[in-house]
Amino acid sequence: MVKIVIGKLKDKAQELAEFVGKRFPDSAKPTVSGAEIVFENDEWVKTRDLKTYLKRFLHNQKMRDRFRVKVTKDTLELVEITEQAEE
Repeated sequence: MVKIVIGKLKDKAQELAEFVGKRFPDSAKPTVSGAEIVFENDEWVKTRDLKTYLKRFLHNQKMRDRFRVKVTKDTLELVEITEQAEE
């Protein structure tokens, strides 16, 4: 099972699931539950590929400079980039 935690982008969850789901076979279709997208059948789903598709989605939505993709084992997380205070 591979999980994507989308956090603040939960209003775009369905759109993101459709975008990423098109890149995998029908047996690996994602399900959306709240602020998470889950791939139950991870035979075809690799975290490296998912990271690339998530970054592509963020670029298409013009949000690539505001969010980054953090990967830990079978979980990918969209994290908002916070600007550090200048000293």
